[in-house]
Amino acid sequence: MAKKCVQINYFGRVQGVGFRYRTESIAQNYSLKGWVMNLPDGSVEIIAGAEEEKLKMFMLELEAHLQSYIQDKTVLWHNSCPKLKKFHIRY
Repeated sequence: MAKKCVQINYFGRVQGVGFRYRTESIAQNYSLKGWVMNLPDGSVEIIAGAEEEKLKMFMLELEAHLQSYIQDKTVLWHNSCPKLKKFHIRY
């Protein structure tokens, strides 16, 4: 199955609420590679690579857990990823 890369930006009250730690935990359950980081504008950015189905399941689970903090999101799909290692929090 072909790997995909997704860039997700979540907006709302997504910083200071454990968003990155929950994201890292869920991503590791799906064996994703990539990172999650806070951005200066108050949003959270996720870059993740895996099979498309895994990425979609990851997003559904993440949003189910954190829906009360998310007001909006943008999702960009790419056919290739930068060289990604295990999923981690970037500071």
